[in-house]
Amino acid sequence: MQDIQHVFRPAETAFFKIQTHLERTAAKVLRKEGVRGLERFLNAYTEHCLTQVGYAYHELVDYLMFRYLLDHSEVAPPRLPAISAPIIPIIPDI
Repeated sequence: MQDIQHVFRPAETAFFKIQTHLERTAAKVLRKEGVRGLERFLNAYTEHCLTQVGYAYHELVDYLMFRYLLDHSEVAPPRLPAISAPIIPIIPDI
């Protein structure tokens, strides 16, 4: 369980750290580009986040299987995967 927490806790911290900035940027996008622009903006952000979490999840499964299930820690990936910090899409002229 600690291995899982070491992957997801830093990611949660990074996601929460930028939440206020994301919300402010989303409000600006809504004012400037309307609902459709906001939808595109939030979809791009969400797609990036889900892609990063998906990659880390697959790498984590491999790590955990080699390390604990198959009891071959010597061939497990050398370190736990990391989820990269979320990126807020750049919207020109906001």
